Amino acid sequence: MSTVILMQAVAKQYRRRFLANVHAFLGEEGISFHCLYSVPPPSEAAKGDNIDLDWPIGKRIPGQWLLSDRILIQPLAGFSRPPDLLVAELALKHALQPWQRWRQRVARKRFAFMGPARPTQGAPSSWPERLKVRVAQDADWWFPYTEGGRRYLERAGFPADRISTLWNSIDTADFRAAIPDDPSEARKAARLKLGLPQDAPVLLFCGSLYRGKRLDLVLDAYRLAKRSLPGLHLIVVGKGPDAALVEALSAVDTHCHALGPRFGTDKAEAFLVADALLLPAYAGLAVVDALVAGLPILTTDCPGHGAEFDYVEPGVNAVMTQADAEALSRNILAVMSDPVWRGQLAQRARASGTRFSAEAMAERFVNGTLACLRQPPRNR
Repeated sequence: MSTVILMQAVAKQYRRRFLANVHAFLGEEGISFHCLYSVPPPSEAAKGDNIDLDWPIGKRIPGQWLLSDRILIQPLAGFSRPPDLLVAELALKHALQPWQRWRQRVARKRFAFMGPARPTQGAPSSWPERLKVRVAQDADWWFPYTEGGRRYLERAGFPADRISTLWNSIDTADFRAAIPDDPSEARKAARLKLGLPQDAPVLLFCGSLYRGKRLDLVLDAYRLAKRSLPGLHLIVVGKGPDAALVEALSAVDTHCHALGPRFGTDKAEAFLVADALLLPAYAGLAVVDALVAGLPILTTDCPGHGAEFDYVEPGVNAVMTQADAEALSRNILAVMSDPVWRGQLAQRARASGTRFSAEAMAERFVNGTLACLRQPPRNR
């Protein structure tokens, strides 16, 4: 039986169904699959979205974080022989990865990268990103998150026939089921539950609460917009080191609601009551949530957005401006004061979200894995 190992620094809540599906789908092909991960460092643990997986789907292995969580020592524990395919993220923090790639190559086993592929939060001209461009070639297969990642790899010279785009997603099944095609009645009930007026304009922020997400910009734009739209409400879903900023505002502003971390149907409830998602910086998988829920996305050209920003289409399912509180507040007012335009954006957002699911992502991963295992390792 062939063995496929996916190594991750940590295990995340949003990956649970994807990993379960990959394990089941590959099992049907007679292939053993396991996800190996380690204990999150304090900075990751603070986000409140880490999980433990049950064996044989996953297993926690020893890992040591060094240099303020910038380096991870993570040996391939419990496997004396190289797996037939080892899949890992392209990140310089993995100190043992060069040796693991070498070990796979010497054993004539395969190695694949899974991740954004192109620079997201680092300057392309910086030495870490230039190094990643070279390291990205040292693989037998690539699983980029988006088509933007695929194009980047092809331009860098990676073989197009050894790339499988995943269309990175979260578990949307329960989320989609909690938001009916005609959400009016469910929306009324959810607003009543959360103490929101039925006719109030409601903004939503959903994500980890840390500096990169620009909570300062979120709160400043909300306060400016509220001067012209006094009935405006802001819901904040998430956890992290900057949670105190939101809690301080909610203590003096009854229209600001700090809900903490939410998952599954509880998170869907927050999206159900909102009119738009406010996501000015480091936009990632919350984009998928918004599209599935049919929420217009209010964002900025702030550098550092995740790979999933490829799904954002300004003028189609989103409105974008520069990373400035006044400009962002003007877009908030424009969208909130024009229900027809907002409805058009919402309709197109929901249409964009139909292609995303953990099941579809797992199928793409499995199809790529089977293709990789049929091919001999590259001469790299």
